[in-house]
Amino acid sequence: MQTNCTIPGCVNNGRYCRLHSGSLAPSKEPKPINKKSEKRKEIDNKEYLPAARKFIKDNPNCELKMKGCTGRAQGVHHLKGKATIELLLDKRFWKASCYHCNLMAEIKDAEARASGLKLSKFN
Repeated sequence: MQTNCTIPGCVNNGRYCRLHSGSLAPSKEPKPINKKSEKRKEIDNKEYLPAARKFIKDNPNCELKMKGCTGRAQGVHHLKGKATIELLLDKRFWKASCYHCNLMAEIKDAEARASGLKLSKFN
């Protein structure tokens, strides 16, 4: 018996499909990928978020001063990124930043690196 394909994204979705016929079709929705691991959630809640809030409170002005800056710090800009736990928590590479400047530093990568707002995490 022929059945129609029910796999989202398949080119034959809604029509007969040899790739997903019969028992090969999944019977339930796939489990979504976690945005953060359990370990990272724990570190964020216990160490990073309290330290970042205190840092913003102690440094209320944006330090990046890119074009369009709002002037008021709203978050932490990480000069070397947040790839590892050590880089995430190392306050030597933190700068107080408004959301606009933080976004512009990520979008305009070459300009941010030239002005010292982004550093290589490998050095």
